Amino acid sequence: MSIVDIGQRLPTIDALLRRARSIAMIEAVLMPDEERRRYFFADAWRPDGQLFWMDDNVGNDLSIAFVPQGALIKGFHHESPLSPSVNDDEVWPGMMDGIPDFLQSVLEDPSLIDDDGILSATFLAWRTPEDRLWRHGDLELAEVSFSGTDIDGSGMLFPLIDETPLSYLEAAESYYDRQIAREAAIAIWRGDPLTDSVIRELNASADVLNAREEAGIIGYQVQ
Repeated sequence: MSIVDIGQRLPTIDALLRRARSIAMIEAVLMPDEERRRYFFADAWRPDGQLFWMDDNVGNDLSIAFVPQGALIKGFHHESPLSPSVNDDEVWPGMMDGIPDFLQSVLEDPSLIDDDGILSATFLAWRTPEDRLWRHGDLELAEVSFSGTDIDGSGMLFPLIDETPLSYLEAAESYYDRQIAREAAIAIWRGDPLTDSVIRELNASADVLNAREEAGIIGYQVQ
């Protein structure tokens, strides 16, 4: 499995944006401590763009940039054989083939590159408003030696593929080792306005004011 397969299952840009924002909102309520939280969303990342990102705290990360010209997905898995660390600090051959110039410039943003200027990516995908499907580079993976099933780490996109939040919620319950109020989480997934009762259902000890402030950063509507 690779981005070649996963990309065919990704939703439209608008649907991906909604799901990313909802997951970040659920996480912000579940885990107020940013050091332990996995998913984030910045509605004002740029004057005309938003950024969703994931950091699992074990060396894997995901970023999705949403700009007027389209959306760009960059992911990194530290155990992938496509890692720049095994390719002279360069992205895998063909990974960036065909990426539009205006989206390639997004990859130069400090939010998406390492402190030393290296683009740590094991998979990339992009889509413009005119595209009917997500696109990826011309990758030759047939001869890459790998014993697992997720050669580039793109499986981390699964929570954003499902039309329901169930796969995300199962993973979150395992990660945070706690039960999650399904109806409250589903309400956020649907895009229902955030209420104090939903906040408390998800996290009885949550600071309601702080959760509402997080909603402002995420760009999620409140009631």
